[in-house]
Amino acid sequence: MFKQHVFAMNVGDSLSCEYKDGARFRQSVHATGAVCFVPSNRPFCVRLPLEEASLGNYLYVALDPAVVADTLTKLQLVSFRVELMLQWRKRDSVLHNIALAIQNGIRFGDASDLLYSEALSTALGVHLLREYGNVKLNPSESPGGLSRERLQLAFDYIQDQLSAELTVSGIAKAVA
Repeated sequence: MFKQHVFAMNVGDSLSCEYKDGARFRQSVHATGAVCFVPSNRPFCVRLPLEEASLGNYLYVALDPAVVADTLTKLQLVSFRVELMLQWRKRDSVLHNIALAIQNGIRFGDASDLLYSEALSTALGVHLLREYGNVKLNPSESPGGLSRERLQLAFDYIQDQLSAELTVSGIAKAVA
């Protein structure tokens, strides 16, 4: 059981495996790019059959549930009861691209930049809510964009803080 939400993406060759959901094992074939999402605090088990000659090559992304709660707050959806569901998918190109951005951020040192990591965690949180939760974020339900005046406040704040450490939450406070 994971304390975080976990995505597992097959980045290797296709392989067959068994996963335990509930009381029994089920057979599944995972092609390259297949994704499994396991919500936090949910028992889950995957195993390769003994006769399987190849090893699995998976990319794992763990996300603290607090990031999802923070994303709900940013989207002003705190009144929603959100349930995240175990899912298997053939492909998730958005998750794949976010994972690559995280990997490149680590490789090139951008991951320590607070603005970079906040932006990626927010993108991951929104994607998680849209695709793996029971919240449907339609454009008509999403909070409206910034007015021209607030956008100018945000722009001015960013210009004033270029030599300081910028955060998304700092910009939001400046335009509030």
